[in-house]
Amino acid sequence: MVQVSREVRQELLERAVNAVQGGTFQRAAASLSGVSRSTFCRMLKGPRRSKRPVGRPSLLTNAEEQTLVDTILEFSNTGIPLSRVSIVALTRLFIDNLHCPTKGHWVC
Repeated sequence: MVQVSREVRQELLERAVNAVQGGTFQRAAASLSGVSRSTFCRMLKGPRRSKRPVGRPSLLTNAEEQTLVDTILEFSNTGIPLSRVSIVALTRLFIDNLHCPTKGHWVC
């Protein structure tokens, strides 16, 4: 296949989409645009939107995460930079204490 610019390729794809809407078969329109039929059909369907969020659910709300970030930065600003291991331990302590009866305090 001959290399074409992005603009030309987009123009070919738009012509192929218009051809399908005008009654042309998808296979013929795909060959007109220079892409495989499966790629062309996927493009016709549009972007895939997942109904479920990707990845694990977050353990912290945005506000809780910001509180944790502020705490880590405060350590750093006072001249006590934390190691990765310390940050992980601090985060675990923070998450564990979120479910503590005296919520809001760092130590249960």
